Amino acid sequence: GLVIRVDYKPTDALVAFLIKITGIPKIIIFEEIDADSYDDGKTDRIQAILQFLDTNCYDIAIMTANSVNLNPALIRSGRCDIKMLLTAPSLEERESILLRLDAKYNIGARDFISKLIMETDGFTHADLHAACKLAKLNGKNLINYLPEFKQQQQDMKLFGGSNG
Repeated sequence: GLVIRVDYKPTDALVAFLIKITGIPKIIIFEEIDADSYDDGKTDRIQAILQFLDTNCYDIAIMTANSVNLNPALIRSGRCDIKMLLTAPSLEERESILLRLDAKYNIGARDFISKLIMETDGFTHADLHAACKLAKLNGKNLINYLPEFKQQQQDMKLFGGSNG
């Protein structure tokens, strides 16, 4: 199939292109739709996404968000048929994830696993992966890098960005 990731907003050219394509599944991915969804649909991006969803020139539309507070027009029945909430991993799941990532990045997680499990409460799998990868890139073990990573996460939230 054809998979297209739309960075900002779909264009008329994209719609025309998709209408011409036949015989293969067309999957469209809109990431972080919550970034603009708090304005009651008044931004160009939300309006463009809503109009695109109404064209039905695709087979599957996937929308990701970091919040459950989304513009109701984006997730109404007919536009969004399946909603999935992926929660943060449990203690046992974090241990498993951290041990696998330690095997990949060799960042000393195994030596401090009990403390790391507690220190990463609320982290998603993506957060854990980002922290481990950045620890490796910065030449630190995870237990020493984690405070810096948490500060970066807080700073990104303060300025409305995401680290993933």
